[in-house]
Amino acid sequence: MLGTINPEILFLQQEDQIKAGLLDMKMILKITEDTYKMLGQGQIQNPPKVHLGIPEGTEWESFFNTMPSYIGGDMNIAGIKWAAESKKNATTPGIPYGIDISILSDPVTVLPFCIQDGTIITAMRTSAVAGLQAKYCAPSDPDTAPLNLSLKHLLRCRRRRWCTSR
Repeated sequence: MLGTINPEILFLQQEDQIKAGLLDMKMILKITEDTYKMLGQGQIQNPPKVHLGIPEGTEWESFFNTMPSYIGGDMNIAGIKWAAESKKNATTPGIPYGIDISILSDPVTVLPFCIQDGTIITAMRTSAVAGLQAKYCAPSDPDTAPLNLSLKHLLRCRRRRWCTSR
């Protein structure tokens, strides 16, 4: 699909991602570690996110973050993550508190080729980062281990199934 002028867009829901193996933490750890290596080698452009709080200021009721990125090397993909949260949603049954969506594009033609739910991707990546931090930064003989709340969020999300009821 990359390098073509095919205007078709693939839409991926959480169920599609799960079928593709997104819950395989060993795979996610490897991909995350490889991504950090690419970042260190200068193959990734990852500018600061843009944050829009509503209302403006520190006491937001909802917010929107945009996070553009470009992954070079053999991947050669540009994309943006749209992450939004609403305090109102926390008290509204059936609506998730946070919503993440990713759009992937061909960096040459700029045509988007995939729009996908980003909720599980975010939870798995966040958990993988904590695992990698423990691998590389933990003392050699730790008495305690850190707990990553994103994995708890993922399990709660799957149990309630509100992530997939959109």
